[in-house]
Amino acid sequence: MPALILAGLLTRLATLPLIGMTLFIQIFVYPTSWPDHLVWIALLTLLLSRGPGSASFDALTTRLYGGRLASGPHAT
Repeated sequence: MPALILAGLLTRLATLPLIGMTLFIQIFVYPTSWPDHLVWIALLTLLLSRGPGSASFDALTTRLYGGRLASGPHAT
């Protein structure tokens, strides 16, 4: 999942398991290090809400295919 985020490919989808992992670590492994986990959750939430940005593979495929991938091959 971190490799997908660094590449900017399926960023929003890749942040969900990382948020889950961070919450699991916060609750069960290091319950006293909440400031560190709060930073991770904030950054991942930012990526989840805003996306990877204009310099990513997600933006490149959207520019190249114009959103046709999401709508399917037979959309008008």
